Amino acid sequence: MIAAAYGPAPMCGVSGRPVSTNIRELPISVRQALRHRVADRGQPFNVSDALPSGQERRPFMRLICGYSTPEGYIVEREQGGRGYNIGKIVFVKTDTGYVERR
Repeated sequence: MIAAAYGPAPMCGVSGRPVSTNIRELPISVRQALRHRVADRGQPFNVSDALPSGQERRPFMRLICGYSTPEGYIVEREQGGRGYNIGKIVFVKTDTGYVERR
């Protein structure tokens, strides 16, 4: 089953703490570390690599939510393109901001 480009985003995997559902709400160092353009929760994005005319400029990633943890920050996201998936990007806190844990 492929998610619709305009469909609702999956539920955030955390509860009981504040979450960000808009890219502008993420910490600036997290936004800068994201290597791709990211659509806000619920906004259109390219779910697959089959792009109808006019959709070439949409991001291939869509935010589900972002939230802080004692060790850093987590971004839950949908990834479109050649294989739709849902996953997390984990960031650790440093003296200069957040960096992606690899």
